[in-house]
Amino acid sequence: MTRRDRQLARLLRWYPPAWRARYGDELVAMMEDTLADGEPSVPFRLAIVFAGLRERTRPRALAAIDLPPLDRKREGALLVLAGWCGCVIGGLVFAKSTEHWSAAVPRGSAFGPHVAFAAVSVAAVLGAVAVLLGAVATVPSSIRSVRVGGWAPFARPAVRTAVIGLTAVVTTAVLVAWAHEIHGDGRSAPFGALFLLWAALIATTLVSATAAAIECARRLDLPTVVVHIEAAMALTAAAAVVVVAGSVVTWWALLAARAPWSLEGGVRSAGGSGWSWPIAGSVVLLVVSAAVAVTGAVRILRGPSDAPAPT
Repeated sequence: MTRRDRQLARLLRWYPPAWRARYGDELVAMMEDTLADGEPSVPFRLAIVFAGLRERTRPRALAAIDLPPLDRKREGALLVLAGWCGCVIGGLVFAKSTEHWSAAVPRGSAFGPHVAFAAVSVAAVLGAVAVLLGAVATVPSSIRSVRVGGWAPFARPAVRTAVIGLTAVVTTAVLVAWAHEIHGDGRSAPFGALFLLWAALIATTLVSATAAAIECARRLDLPTVVVHIEAAMALTAAAAVVVVAGSVVTWWALLAARAPWSLEGGVRSAGGSGWSWPIAGSVVLLVVSAAVAVTGAVRILRGPSDAPAPT
């Protein structure tokens, strides 16, 4: 396969699986005729990407109704995994933004927010366990795939994630050493910029790892029983994402009504708007992640009840 063939194959992956199965060969032929002997330009790539994204947002693509039941379950589970990734990033932002909130809340107003905060923690743990169990279930198939086809299909996403992760580790070490040196006093704009870079690297590492997992999982030949396990774990994770998003929104609403100053890092007072940009950002990301996870769950549940028995 030539370099341009690989580029066209990557562009084709922006389209839904069912669309690729039906029209993929025609699109590749059209791209080859359009390009002749040239390389795909940036405008050409963007046009293909946007067209693929439009196809993915069509109702039939979101429901994946053109796929066989088992393939639909697999795609649904992978979509839930993408939603879980967003939930983890949003949860990290939320955790960092709420490190000392309880100290500023009056005792009589703390019960509701504490319950909502605990629900976030419990749902996050359950979701993480479900994702971990789903990953463990694919290990035998992964080993078989490597034995048959070698490491080559998995090497590129793994190396990409490893490079980004190593950069994040190095940045973490620099950030920690710098924080110890200044002892938390007089943190400068360069320190703040490095912190933002570190946060972006952590998020990018999570996104890259999730994208690598999805890319590799699509290459695996999973037994029917494993697909059903993946579907069950994905439904659990999707429920966890919804609970996390709902609990964070509830927690924010309760504090904004009862102790708005706590969201601004202040002490008890009559003021405070109850607004927090970091928490608002985490809520937006969590709600979007919940929508993605629910879409994946719908794909899974659309499978017929008389699906083939595990073999």
